[in-house]
Amino acid sequence: MAKKFRHISIHSFSLFLVLPMLALFGLVFWFVLRDLESIRTLAYATGREYLPRILSKQMLLINIENLRRSISLAYHSGDPLEARNAGITAQALIVESVFGESPEFSAMMDLLKPDFRRLLELKSQLCDAEDRLHDREIALSGALERLALHSGLRPERIPVHRRCPGPDSRSPQDGAGTHEHLENTLAPLIGFCADAAGKGNPELSADCRSFQESLRDVGQIRRFLVDAGAESRQIWEHVDSRLREMSDYASTTEAAHIARGMTHIDEETSRIRRLFLAAGAVFLLGLAGTILLVHRHILRPLAMTSRALDAIRSGQDMPRLPLVRILEIQNMLDVLPGLTRYMEELNARFGRLERERDQYADLSFHDALTGIGNRRALEKVLASDMPGTPLALLMLDLDLFKSYNDIFGHQQGDMALRAVAGAMKSAMLRSSDTAFRYGGEEFTALLLDADPLAAMTVARRIMDNVRGLALPHPGAPSGIITVSIGVACRRAGELLSVEALLSLADQALYRSKKAGRDAVTLSGGEPELREEHKGC
Repeated sequence: MAKKFRHISIHSFSLFLVLPMLALFGLVFWFVLRDLESIRTLAYATGREYLPRILSKQMLLINIENLRRSISLAYHSGDPLEARNAGITAQALIVESVFGESPEFSAMMDLLKPDFRRLLELKSQLCDAEDRLHDREIALSGALERLALHSGLRPERIPVHRRCPGPDSRSPQDGAGTHEHLENTLAPLIGFCADAAGKGNPELSADCRSFQESLRDVGQIRRFLVDAGAESRQIWEHVDSRLREMSDYASTTEAAHIARGMTHIDEETSRIRRLFLAAGAVFLLGLAGTILLVHRHILRPLAMTSRALDAIRSGQDMPRLPLVRILEIQNMLDVLPGLTRYMEELNARFGRLERERDQYADLSFHDALTGIGNRRALEKVLASDMPGTPLALLMLDLDLFKSYNDIFGHQQGDMALRAVAGAMKSAMLRSSDTAFRYGGEEFTALLLDADPLAAMTVARRIMDNVRGLALPHPGAPSGIITVSIGVACRRAGELLSVEALLSLADQALYRSKKAGRDAVTLSGGEPELREEHKGC
């Protein structure tokens, strides 16, 4: 039992393909629009929230680094003016509330303000003390020079420190150690001044007082420098440590907070990417399924139809065609067996028509009376002529043929024409030489690759064959049917057209008739009568 096969129309099949694809495309389009809206929201949040926060924290880091650099310069610089300007810059950063946008950093800076003010105050005091120490060490050096003149003692030369050299120019014990060493070095002069106190030398006493006062002041100033330097160093280390902590907090803690906010963007972006990949895969699968359905139910049946039509056209057996789902295509396939039978009948009928056509075509190029080529056949041969090739053309006319018809009648005249045509054909010995009936009692002969001598030879042979027929003609001087011939030749290399050859042959024929008929004339030569046998 044959399997039941349900057909559907091509319109229903198109709807079956298009509607699911449209639904799938709409679903994918909806997901894409929704995710594009999510991307727009993320971009808005990034531009309005995350980027400003990143920029704000970046500015905060810059302000912290600027403050730290200004405080470091104010603390370490040995140039009072440079240290003062750096301090002013640091105070401006604190006073102008550059950290006010962040409450945490603002509170940290409030805790550092007293330490910073104390650090700047100690820096100013240290510079002043360094200046005083420089002056007192110069005074001490002068007193030592004068005492050396009185005592004859030459102690070591004491070093003179620069003005405000900066907190790192000496170690914390540098002041105390140097002063103790200085007192030990100057012990002989100290003892000399003690011995000279009761000698009543005013100048010596004044020099000793200056020496003792300068030595005492140098010691006091150096002890102050040691204490103030230790305090300023402690404050600087505390301030620098706190600023480092603030910088680390801004670059790590705040950055981590921002990163947590940006994680949502990364997660949303990953989700959108996965959704796009899934939607693209579903769409491609749907497209592939559509292509397979189109190939199976439309393209493959059409290809089989094409192969069947090729087989029908080439006359081969049509292949077996399976059932298809599309009703219109199945209807088209159902027509093919009938088309095969029709084509077979048509081919048979066409074959008969071709054979009949060939027969009629063959008849159309032959003269029905004489059986040789007619004028149409002559024109066909002349149309394929190639100028420059050797060619001879003969024009032949039966002498006084009208009177022959009048005497014997047209039936006898037709017999005479058939006999003359046969005499012409027997006179041309080469297969390339052809005879044609030009019209009425006129005939033409074409001799390919023939020179004038060969053409005249053939012409004479035709005349002899016609005379040999001995057809009685009471109206002719010779008493039998004779012919007059005109010959025109084209030698190799001459660009003479066939029309010109026909004209020359016709003129030569006219000269043969004028010379008395029963003659042959070569174009450009003299007529040859029956009794003459001259060559061309």
